[in-house]
Amino acid sequence: MRKFLVGLVVVEAAALLAIAGVVFFFGLEKLARPAPRVPVFRPALYQAAIGDMVRYEKRVKTPEGYRVTGYLEYKVVRAVEYKGSNLGREFVMRIEDQDLSGRKRSRLMRIRPRSPLHGWLPPRIEEDDDYPTGARPVVKSVRTAKVPFRRGEVEGFLVEAVIPRDSLTEVAERYWMTPRVAVFGIARWERGDEDLVLLRSEKPGR
Repeated sequence: MRKFLVGLVVVEAAALLAIAGVVFFFGLEKLARPAPRVPVFRPALYQAAIGDMVRYEKRVKTPEGYRVTGYLEYKVVRAVEYKGSNLGREFVMRIEDQDLSGRKRSRLMRIRPRSPLHGWLPPRIEEDDDYPTGARPVVKSVRTAKVPFRRGEVEGFLVEAVIPRDSLTEVAERYWMTPRVAVFGIARWERGDEDLVLLRSEKPGR
């Protein structure tokens, strides 16, 4: 009887050790797995370079669908980086707004993405240095989202912005952003009743 009890204890101990080994092995395997990567939002404009260009088709919503009203293009023509300062890069950008008749408005604008005066959202062609601060879009939220790109979707971010002089809570503009798109990283842009849809994106030499 005593031998039987000793044998039973040995068997139970062996079983417990085996179970503990399995649990320990799978625990180590789980620890060894790399932690899932958390998407980090970085404004694409910070990495823009001379020659980068993006062109959008402007659309207005109608009961039948949408109507194309023109085109909007941004191109980086010059870039300067101030080393030893917190200014970051400064870009000279050509903005061109064209209607369907071919009439164009074009201007050069100096933009510092890290400056609160401009930020990293796309400026309007009518903006000047004395443009009212409260009339510029201010980011309200950034979250991960599926972004339309070419004929499919990619992982990216949805940025929502408000116009402070109008409302601090009502979303005025939405941007679907991915670093795959040049200049601002915007693949689609909603502002009021107008949608801007990506037509061309160029990053020469990259």
